[in-house]
Amino acid sequence: MTCFIGLLAVSSGLGWWLLHGAAASAPMRPTINAESLRSGDIIFRRGPSVESRAVMTLDRDSDFSHVGIVLRRNDAIFVIHVVPGEGEPEVTKIEPIEDYLRSDRAIAASAYRVVTDTPSSIETAVRTANQYVERNVPFDNKFDLASDEALYCTELVWRAYKKAGLDLVDGHFDSSSTSFIRGPILWPSSLLHSPHLVQAWNWKQQKEE
Repeated sequence: MTCFIGLLAVSSGLGWWLLHGAAASAPMRPTINAESLRSGDIIFRRGPSVESRAVMTLDRDSDFSHVGIVLRRNDAIFVIHVVPGEGEPEVTKIEPIEDYLRSDRAIAASAYRVVTDTPSSIETAVRTANQYVERNVPFDNKFDLASDEALYCTELVWRAYKKAGLDLVDGHFDSSSTSFIRGPILWPSSLLHSPHLVQAWNWKQQKEE
């Protein structure tokens, strides 16, 4: 699934795609060897769904349709993110990376690391993201960047680091290609091509998974 599913269904004339996509097989939790991941890494994923492909078509400059922030607790790795349509309350959540990359949700992923900030600022960003979880901040189906009372996936990542003093997009936002969004928007590519990030980790779903 993608955090832009509401935008696609309502404003892009893709409702038929969303209703008539191929049925997914029973989801599996992959085994993840993610020793190189650190708290604060920004992890993008590409899904197997029609929704994911449609987001990448609209974005036009990204191989990914969703994003979250990595949180490490000793040897356990989690992802903080917000997304609708996964059969759970549509609020900011924290879940094991194996669930974030479950077979019905992801076929590929890539993590990027902030290289132009201090460790304390990265800690602040992760703490801010976790506070969104504690507040049960809902998914923002209006895609409004005016406040953090509701968030969508790229907004969550951007706001967490903005709170820590780093604007990942340096004030450059995208223009919406739909009538549903009246203001600026942050597509996954906005973060993916940030000059403040460097690629740190890649993952691809194996056929046997």
